[in-house]
Amino acid sequence: MESEDYIFLWKWRKYLLLLATLVAGVTYDAGLNPPGGVWPDDTGGHATGDPVLPVTFHSRYLAFFYCNATAFVASLVVIMMLLDRRVSGNRVGVTVLRSAMVLDLFALMGAYAAGVSRDVLAVAYVSALFGLVFAYVALHIVVATSALPPVEWLRASAKRLAGKAEELLRKGDDEEAASASASMTTRRVEEDRQERRKFLLLLATFATPLTYAAGFDPPGGFWDSTGGGHTAGVPVLRDGPSRSRYRAFFYCNATSFVASLAIVMLLMSRTLSRRVARSYALQVCV
Repeated sequence: MESEDYIFLWKWRKYLLLLATLVAGVTYDAGLNPPGGVWPDDTGGHATGDPVLPVTFHSRYLAFFYCNATAFVASLVVIMMLLDRRVSGNRVGVTVLRSAMVLDLFALMGAYAAGVSRDVLAVAYVSALFGLVFAYVALHIVVATSALPPVEWLRASAKRLAGKAEELLRKGDDEEAASASASMTTRRVEEDRQERRKFLLLLATFATPLTYAAGFDPPGGFWDSTGGGHTAGVPVLRDGPSRSRYRAFFYCNATSFVASLAIVMLLMSRTLSRRVARSYALQVCV
């Protein structure tokens, strides 16, 4: 028998497939065209076409490479799991699917932080954004978990509700009409909430890969040599007269990327999506 979590995920499978497909595409492209560019010639002890960052920012390149590769593979796993319901329709399949989704998002964050940052301030800003998202999601998970009532209390509540429902059914037609009207209103509110959730998820689905790719290929390109006060692999605009504009682009793009991931994480959890629907978290992310 399929769990409620899987039914929830399968209901949103087309959005998950779209997100996983786009993420697989941008991580594949980022792996073939790494941030920092490639060497244009064989001078300096490196070969033409080799990535620049392993020479100038070796540790950050390794972090980017492994995180980006992990996100790519995790996206492929999500795609394969969602293509066949028989594979992921059991408890083990749901666990693998959700683990792959979480790993995919975390790997994207790690690859972005390592690939776009060239100085301490940029790393601190991106890390702080990720930390805020982690803390907020963790807080909701803890509150939702601790707020779950005991099974006995749930059963007693269900019996009381069933008794009240039977009592209401015995009353007159006016009360039945009022109950039907209230039910219709509740259904409309839920449908409106579902439509807003679909719109936000679709927006985040497209914003995540776009901002991810833009962070690795900023406007102006990269320096292809070291000298004259600049380092190979560093964005050109960062060291030029347009430094302030590059800073504005970097911080806005990073904020948009993190907000998009936050929307995906909040909406793709059955428990979290119900809680954040009553808060202003999604409006803040948008």
